[in-house]
This record gives sequence, C-alpha cells and structure tokens, in this order.
Amino acid sequence: MNYKTPIKLRDMIIGLAIAGILLILGALFDFQISSAIYNPSNPNIFGIIMSGVCELPVCFALIFGGSLLIRSMIKEQSKVKKVIFIIIAVLAIIVGAYFIYDTWMDISKFPTTSQFDPKSDDYSSPLLIILGIVFTIAFTLAVLYVGLFSKKITATKEAIFKVGLILVLICLAIAICTTGLKYLCGRPRPRYIFGFENPSELFHPFWQIDAFRAFKEEVSDNFKSFPSGHSTYAATLIFVLPYITKLNKNNDEYSKMSTILFYVGIAYTLVAMFSRMLAGAHFLSDTAMGMFITVLCGSIITYTTHLKKI
Repeated sequence: MNYKTPIKLRDMIIGLAIAGILLILGALFDFQISSAIYNPSNPNIFGIIMSGVCELPVCFALIFGGSLLIRSMIKEQSKVKKVIFIIIAVLAIIVGAYFIYDTWMDISKFPTTSQFDPKSDDYSSPLLIILGIVFTIAFTLAVLYVGLFSKKITATKEAIFKVGLILVLICLAIAICTTGLKYLCGRPRPRYIFGFENPSELFHPFWQIDAFRAFKEEVSDNFKSFPSGHSTYAATLIFVLPYITKLNKNNDEYSKMSTILFYVGIAYTLVAMFSRMLAGAHFLSDTAMGMFITVLCGSIITYTTHLKKI
C-alpha cells in the first residue's frame, strides 16, 4: 500500500450502515413520510434552493480531479500516458462544467404548484440562463486555478495523480449506477403522484420495477425518482473533503481532520436528502439509495486504488 487511505474502513462501514437503515425505513414508510413533509400547495423554498446546490460536490470533484490529473502529467515522461490522462482530465472538466450549469438550472426548472404541468419540465427564464452561464464559468475557472496552481498542494506528483484519478473514478461510477437505476426502475416522483386526487394509487415501493417507463412517458423526468441523483452527487463530498488532506506532503498530520471531514460530508448529504423530500422530488428510500451508491462505490474505489500501484 503506497500510503494510508484518508478514510478508515470503520467509517465507511458506518456510512453504509446509515444509508442502509434509512433505506429500510423508506421501504416501510416512504408514502407516509412524504405525505407528512411535502406540501404540494406550498412549495418549500429551502428544497428549491438546495436543488441548485446539492450537486455542486460532484461538479467540484470532476473539475478539481481533472485539474489534478493535468497537474500531475505536466512532467510525465511517458507520452502515451500523458496524452491519455490529459484527455480524461479534459473530459472530466467539461462534464463537471456542464453539471454546474445543469445544477443551476434546476432552480429555474423546479415548478411551483401554480406552475406545475405534468406534461412539462421546463420553467426556465432568460435571466436565470444568463446567470447560470456566468456562474458556470466563474466556478469552473476558480476550481481549475486551485487545482492547477495552488501552492498549498505540496504532495508528490504520484499522490496528486492518485487523488485526481480517484475523484474522477468515483464520479464516473456513481453516475453510471444512478442513471442506469433511474431508467430501470421508472418510479414516479412524489410531486407527480401528489398532483392527482388519489396519490396512493400511483405510489409504488422502489422494488416494484416499472422498467424503462421514463422512455415511454412524454415527460420522462417524472419517472426518475429512484434513486435520487442529487443525493448521490451530494454524497461525493463524503470523499472529496478527506481526499483534499492528501494533497499536503504532511498528510499524516491530518488523519484526525480526515475523519472529521468524512462526517461533515455525511451531515451535508443528510441535509441534501431531506431537502429533496421537502421539495417533493424524492421519497426517503430514493435519497438513501443515492447515498448508499456513493459510499459503496467510493469505498470500493478507495481501497482498490490504494492496494495496488497505479
């Protein structure tokens, strides 16, 4: 093992346990919980605002991870390796920038009750589109500058490369898992079913799969409730924060800080999960599964990349 992982196995197991317990609670009481906290006649402002914030950790992870890969490849002797990883890094940065813009536009796309139309998923305004472009450029450039030029990153080239690669791999893995399950399960969102007189008739638990229903409906987004993408991507912070400590050459001094940052990420994820339920975008089990996917994928990638020299 090249160097210690910034996250202890014990903490990863605790993270999986928290997500698993919430998933079980959701399986038992999804409809009752959403009925109690989601108010279709009074859209929750906190939930709407958080819809534009939840995914920022994965945007940061992609752009920052990509910038670290470029930084580590500047003096790389192997031209083939250099070209391959710079291409991967550029793609990660582009995808991260797109996610920022898409995340920003989530606020404008979120319908109020007076606006909600099951046949539409676009409520954007020209002003918000312009602001979204400005925010995307500013956020991307700021993160790139830190990743490429920050003097506080004092770790070795190998350590910088490994952190960048791990962050990008985690983002790729969770995106594949979450997107695939969304289309496979076809679960209707709370705000969709509560728009009808008898929502209980439209509700079904996450294990009752309505495969690829999103492809069959006019507005596919109404049937992508399970798992929650926002919760999945918010949970990226669970790994991003501890891995930042590995970018200092004296990273062993930050072992306690890494543990604290891991649980800061857990807390942020739980808040994001709750906000998605308040907004009527997801049931508890949707959000819990999102967190579970990220912690599981992150744990596997963390330990497989640290057990071998990459």
